[in-house]
Amino acid sequence: MIRGSCTRFGNEAFFIAHLLFQQSHFYKGSVMRMKLYREEGHRKAALYIRVSTMYQIDKESLPHQREELKRYTEYALHISDYEIFEDAGFSGKNTDRPAYQEMMARIRKHEFTHLIVDKIDRISRNLLDFAAMYDELKKLDVTFISRNEQFDTSSAMGEAMLKIILVFAELERHMTSERVSAIMVDRAKKGKWNGANIPLGYDWSEKADYPVENPQEVKIVQMMFDMYEKGYSSNRLTQYLNDHGIRGKRNGLWTTASVRQVLTNPFYKGTLRYNYRHRARGCIKKESEWIVIEHNHPNIISEEQWEHVNQILKSHSVTRIRKKHDHAFSGLLTCLCGGTGGARLDKPRQNGVRPSYYECNTHWRVSKTLCNNNLAMSDMLIGTFVFNYLKNMIRVQQHMGELETPEAMEAELLKGDCFQDISGIEKASLQKIYAVFCKNSNVAYQESEALRYDDPAVIAGNQVKELEKKRQAHERALERLNKAYLYAEIGLSEKEYLQNRQEIMQAIQDIDQKIQVIQPDSNSEDDIAFLEASSNFIIKQELLSDEPIQWLDFALHVSAATIHQFLCAIVTKIVFYQRRILSIEFKNGVVHRFLYRE
Repeated sequence: MIRGSCTRFGNEAFFIAHLLFQQSHFYKGSVMRMKLYREEGHRKAALYIRVSTMYQIDKESLPHQREELKRYTEYALHISDYEIFEDAGFSGKNTDRPAYQEMMARIRKHEFTHLIVDKIDRISRNLLDFAAMYDELKKLDVTFISRNEQFDTSSAMGEAMLKIILVFAELERHMTSERVSAIMVDRAKKGKWNGANIPLGYDWSEKADYPVENPQEVKIVQMMFDMYEKGYSSNRLTQYLNDHGIRGKRNGLWTTASVRQVLTNPFYKGTLRYNYRHRARGCIKKESEWIVIEHNHPNIISEEQWEHVNQILKSHSVTRIRKKHDHAFSGLLTCLCGGTGGARLDKPRQNGVRPSYYECNTHWRVSKTLCNNNLAMSDMLIGTFVFNYLKNMIRVQQHMGELETPEAMEAELLKGDCFQDISGIEKASLQKIYAVFCKNSNVAYQESEALRYDDPAVIAGNQVKELEKKRQAHERALERLNKAYLYAEIGLSEKEYLQNRQEIMQAIQDIDQKIQVIQPDSNSEDDIAFLEASSNFIIKQELLSDEPIQWLDFALHVSAATIHQFLCAIVTKIVFYQRRILSIEFKNGVVHRFLYRE
């Protein structure tokens, strides 16, 4: 953006842009970039050289590559500004090379317009690594040139040749994936362990190459089956385990989900089940795709008891389709103990509004000894508090020039009947809030920007883009792991491969779940979009009005889903305890902590 501005408007625009850049968060490391773009059409090349041994000679030697690339850059490409990066004694099987990493880091800072190598294999002998690097260069608008193969991505032919390489790289990825899947299925059919989290009750044995019984944990598993068979519910069993200090495999607290996971695992009755889910915790596959090996290993739970317990579980399961309800503060509330706030629907009020109420999941679902927050909190209380506080913040921002002390600002922030039990704002928090508001009286953004309502669809889209980038990084890591296991000269051990593969697959699944929460599948119609826009307008009008916000009237005109989207755009976390809001953390990182009268 600065580059274009300088070209179009001249030195005056450049000087202004430079001053603005100094004030921004991205100034660090940008001075060189500004100098680079000051002169129109300036080109600077990174010349990369590599040999796999320190004593390589003749045409593969460092001096030979260096001289050839310098001549080619100066006389063929007419680029006089260049910098040389050398890796001596490093293999091309991966990109873990110091000079290469330094070069790529500086390319990401837009210091170079060209990357030039003597041959493609100097950059990488791994097609997958090369494909990833080229994709990044393209996004950074950096031209890649190979002197020997005459690949120049600034030309149509060079671009076409590289695309052919990328097609074969994609084919190799698919073939590798199919080969790995076939190997895993074959191992499962032979009753071998395919690498997953070792179940409670077992430890991994290198000698047996299979999980073996852990006597101490076996007693816990048997106790769980016995207690459930005697009438303990999943919730009651969860609380019993946590209250008595009985921990899971990784010393974590139990949840109803983890308890059910133990009770439904056929591994305890001696059955090996593979290919059951699409991912570690994904949806269940068709039964015809399962690989089930009965009596594959010694059981610790009898088959009769396992079947009986699972029949009880099925009978207790809710078979009806539950209607999904929207809750205004879902996912934003955190108990003082760190537990999440579970949302439930309350009974309808006279005007037809059906509020939600929130309670600490740790207290009600995990263990009452870990948290004593036994009071539920209605969104009538939370909504009145939060939205009136937002209203006060807007008013403070508008009249900050009249508020000379933090105490004066504090009085304005806590105006209203819903704040009468609050004695003040924590001192350190108050000083930071005051500094932010003072700064924002001259500089845009921070709290005032956080209060400006942006389109939730845009916000969600940006979040999804970031998650998709992380997912792609994990997928590349998985591809490299597969390559290292299947093709590398000194490969990974099978155990290391399976453990690393499981961790990466779990990370990908977690990202998929987050994307689904942020951007669920939907077919929005124009009338729905219009209603949402109308609701957003109502929220803004309520915040800018002079009258205090009454939650029941407010919720009558704005849906819980719209309120939730609005809050997620500006609020990170709301901490509550015993029907009191202790703090609100905003997206800009500033935390407002409230002190209550005894």
